[in-house]
Amino acid sequence: MAAQNAAIGSSPFRSKCVRSKKVSKAVGSSRKLLFAKRSFSRNLSSTSVNEFFLFHGTNPSAAQAICQSGFNVDLSGSNKGALYGPGVYLAESSAKADEYAGDDKEGIYKGLFAMLLCRASLGNPIINEEVQPDKEEIHRLLQAHDKHSVVGDREKARGTYREFVVRDGRGVYPAYVIIYRRKKAKK
Repeated sequence: MAAQNAAIGSSPFRSKCVRSKKVSKAVGSSRKLLFAKRSFSRNLSSTSVNEFFLFHGTNPSAAQAICQSGFNVDLSGSNKGALYGPGVYLAESSAKADEYAGDDKEGIYKGLFAMLLCRASLGNPIINEEVQPDKEEIHRLLQAHDKHSVVGDREKARGTYREFVVRDGRGVYPAYVIIYRRKKAKK
């Protein structure tokens, strides 16, 4: 915990929200997380889908594309890597999501960053506390169909933030878009 607090206190950036918007017509908005609830019902009661609001760091144009077309798991890792294998990477901390956020280089959102606040259904997660996770073992456990996501406990492994990985993008619904500007922290 001390390492996490030290990491937060030494952040070179502060953020200023430029715009936030509730997503009202995201892809599949009528189904929201019904897919996840149905698929987990084989192994869990309908009240045990383990649903949370979590952050996803991205850039403004990608946030718009996600809201229109949904998450594309094939793109996972294209920005910062995929420590736990393919999936939608989420965080309970906006500071962690900011590590994955990028800015648009041109257009209306030039120089601005984005994150999505998502409803995510974790189902029955794999809890991983390894410094270097075994992706093949994680893949094997997920193939057994009694596990639905990965909770990478980086807080235990490295003293930083936990990461949540949902393998099927249909289990993550972008509820809010947050567009922000980074500012250099005052010393």
